[in-house]
Amino acid sequence: MEQGEVRDYLLAYLQAPPPVLVPRELDVRRKVSLIQTILGPRRAGKSSYLHQLIAQADRRKALYLNFEDTRLSSVGPADFLKL
Repeated sequence: MEQGEVRDYLLAYLQAPPPVLVPRELDVRRKVSLIQTILGPRRAGKSSYLHQLIAQADRRKALYLNFEDTRLSSVGPADFLKL
């Protein structure tokens, strides 16, 4: 894992303004101490909904990683605990 690239990705994410999104008609019961899974087909709005949930909370307490970003290409399953 290239720690510098991951750090750059996270800093860019925290400094960027939240995306402008269309509200979703979903209701996920949120508990801060639990992991929530949102399943659905491609292009159904899962990431958009996740961004809306993050916008309602503190962005610094949520971790969003887009693995299609080339800066995260070196991150593998063994690196998740390090993140």
